[in-house]
Amino acid sequence: MPTDLEATASPATECEKDFREEKGTLTTRSANITTLAAALKYSEVDLTEWEVERHVINSWEVTISGKRSSSKRDKTYTNYQVKVWLKKRQPTIAENAAEQFRKLVASHSPKKFIRPPRLKSGGYLYELGITDIHLGKLAHSSETGWRNYDSKIAAADYRNATDALLSRAPQGTEEILIVLGNDQFNADNVASTTTAGTPQDCDGRFSKVYRLGVNLSIEAIEKALHIAPARVVIVPGNHDHLTAWHLGEVLRAYFRNNKHVTVENEATPRKYVHFGTNLLGFTHGDRKSELKALPNLMPREMRHVWSSIRHAEWHVGHFHSQKLIEVAGIAVRTLSALCPPEAWHSENGYVGSREGAQGFAFHRTRGLEETFCHNIISEPLRLVK
Repeated sequence: MPTDLEATASPATECEKDFREEKGTLTTRSANITTLAAALKYSEVDLTEWEVERHVINSWEVTISGKRSSSKRDKTYTNYQVKVWLKKRQPTIAENAAEQFRKLVASHSPKKFIRPPRLKSGGYLYELGITDIHLGKLAHSSETGWRNYDSKIAAADYRNATDALLSRAPQGTEEILIVLGNDQFNADNVASTTTAGTPQDCDGRFSKVYRLGVNLSIEAIEKALHIAPARVVIVPGNHDHLTAWHLGEVLRAYFRNNKHVTVENEATPRKYVHFGTNLLGFTHGDRKSELKALPNLMPREMRHVWSSIRHAEWHVGHFHSQKLIEVAGIAVRTLSALCPPEAWHSENGYVGSREGAQGFAFHRTRGLEETFCHNIISEPLRLVK
């Protein structure tokens, strides 16, 4: 046991704090508090409100003469000073998005949801095949040689495509299949890059484009409900892998009390929809090895229903052009893009593909019976003197 003299001589813990509106400092002096984490814990700093800008740790030795202690031996202590500079935390993008969503949900509390009409006879699944919207993409006609494009134009194109394709839904539609993601967003972060970090030409703040994408998706689902229950499948793209997933979570929460809407947002790389004797597979199409393997992947991954399947298709995006191949009775269909080329695509010659979207009517037993096209007229611009 230390004597009273030793207890007095050994270094006690001191803590000084000075917090203003946006800045703060704290200093601890002790033999026991030797790290930043220990200083923050002892000082009871609320790290949900404050974050560390920088810190400094100093130390020095103090020796107590043995003449002043009962042990008659000199004793050396190491004192530590931890000084920390702090600043008020700013909400992260994710926190801002979460707050926007909370406000969105709070502002939309319908007393009753849209109820699809009752069907006298069914038989059809109708798919809205709208891919590669690239919300937030910026393209100037004077630079690309093709039509202008920005978030406002993209939103108008998406609404027009949705309205046009929904108007072609066949009588007896049991369910509207809405595929979202698939490069619905041009960038995946505030740095305006793709998921892999490739810089993009963007026309606005990430949070603004994200909110626009959420609202457009909600609009499309609610329009579909006037025809039939809606089934939403989220397919992440190489431009929006994370953002598409967040979109799916928002939609799942938004429509959580509506039994006429289902949102499928699993983290699996490929999604499947089973309807009667039809099996539809969805992936973005940017992974070359996966693309080649699609006809073999479907029967392996869906073996529990494969014996009942008579009509099988894959629907992919990414290539901004239409293409259809068939391997062992399984169709791999590449859908057109809704957007025009921006500077990079134009410079590299990736131009001239038909812009638009497709609607597909699948009969429960007879398979694909009708395909509808919504085309956007986009002619090359020629500057004539």
